[in-house]
Amino acid sequence: MKASKRHVVVGALFLSLAFAPLSFAQNEESGVTPERVGTPLRGRVEGLRDRLLDRKEGAIEKRGNATSSVAERRGERMEQMRSRVRAFSERMIKRIQAAFERLEKLVARIEARVAKLEETNKNIQTGEAKKYIADAKGLILSGKASLNEAESLIEETVTSDSPRESFQKVHDLVKASTADLRKAHEAIKNALRSLKSAIGKGAGSATTTQ
Repeated sequence: MKASKRHVVVGALFLSLAFAPLSFAQNEESGVTPERVGTPLRGRVEGLRDRLLDRKEGAIEKRGNATSSVAERRGERMEQMRSRVRAFSERMIKRIQAAFERLEKLVARIEARVAKLEETNKNIQTGEAKKYIADAKGLILSGKASLNEAESLIEETVTSDSPRESFQKVHDLVKASTADLRKAHEAIKNALRSLKSAIGKGAGSATTTQ
């Protein structure tokens, strides 16, 4: 039994040795050699490596595009905010300027009224009214100067790297301007009250004289 098994093993080994040259010859005839077998494998590895590199470069490019898009959107939002601040500031400045212009016209009418009253009544007392008018004119000039300075700083504030500090300057100037506007308006009202009182006293004095 053992002898038969030994014969089988020896026979198998003999067959493998006998057909090995034949197999190698067939491979040579078909052009498939050990070196050539390795060539397609290297090609596949290199192709896979190239695809991985392309994929990595594509991912890097996408991240770069995404970063660029974020920066562009941030820049657009900043520009929109600056435009809104600029437009709001300009509207506010124009409204205050218009208010000062109305007060200037009112002062001019009051001065013309005083001059006419003095012309028709030499005894009328307009000194107090004139003082209030002078105060109003000084406050109007001061308020307009602050407003003009604030207007000149708007663009600097909008484009500044530290807009909070720059806007505080504009805010303070506008606040000072509107304070002068209110004081000037009050001075004009006082001038009108004083003038009304002077007219009443002047009329009474004229009646007594007659």
